[in-house]
Amino acid sequence: MPTGGLASTDLREGDLIVQAQDSDKDPHNLYGRNMQDIFGLLRCTPGSEVEIRVLSENQATG
Repeated sequence: MPTGGLASTDLREGDLIVQAQDSDKDPHNLYGRNMQDIFGLLRCTPGSEVEIRVLSENQATG
């Protein structure tokens, strides 16, 4: 289960965050990138908002 800022969302284990966008920047495609690259792209001021796009795992087919 997500914690922190994601605790109130319906994200589930197995979901993939595939895109993120800082409030004043272009979107970043994250699919296939390593975590170090992702953290580098999303460095921003603590408390700022980041919009994410999620690919949810299909519970019926996996």
